[in-house]
Amino acid sequence: YTNTWTGMTILYGFVWLILLVSAGSILHLFNLREKEIHLHLDNANHIAWTLNQDFAITQISSPLYDMLGFKQQEWLGLPLNGFLNEADSRAFQKAAKSGMPFSFDTSFLHKNGTPVPVKLTGRPFEIFNRKDTCYHGIIEDISLQQSLAQKKQEMENRIKQDQKLKSM
Repeated sequence: YTNTWTGMTILYGFVWLILLVSAGSILHLFNLREKEIHLHLDNANHIAWTLNQDFAITQISSPLYDMLGFKQQEWLGLPLNGFLNEADSRAFQKAAKSGMPFSFDTSFLHKNGTPVPVKLTGRPFEIFNRKDTCYHGIIEDISLQQSLAQKKQEMENRIKQDQKLKSM
C-alpha cells in the first residue's frame, strides 16, 4: 500500500513537473511572439492603435512620434476622435458606433501645428468573454500620395492647356 502511494506521488510529481515546464515554455513562446509583434509595429511606417469601448486609446505604436511628433503617453487614455476636426470626428463616431470596419481620409495635426493628411482605418473586435466591442486599426501618412496626385493633376492640366494652344 505504501509503495503504491509512493509510486503515485512520484508519478504525480513528474506530471506536475512536465506541466510546469510546458507552461513555462508556452509563456516563453508567447513573450517572444509579443516582442516580435511590438518590434514589427514599432518599425512600421504607420501607426497601429487600439481603442476601448469608449473609443479611448489603449495602445498606440511608437511611429506616432515620427509621423505626428507626439510621444505615446501623450495619447494614451484619450479619445481618438478628439484629435480630429469636428466633421471627421462625427464621421469617425458614426462609423465606429456602427460596429463595421471603416476607412476614410482625414488629417491630424502634427505637434508643431502642421496638418498631416492620413488614412484612418479601423475594424471592431470583441474581447474574449466580454460583450464590449473595441477597435484596432492603423493611421497611415498619405501626404506623399496626395502630393503625387496633385502633381499628376497639374501635369494633366498643362497638357490640356498645351493642346488648346496648339489647336488655335
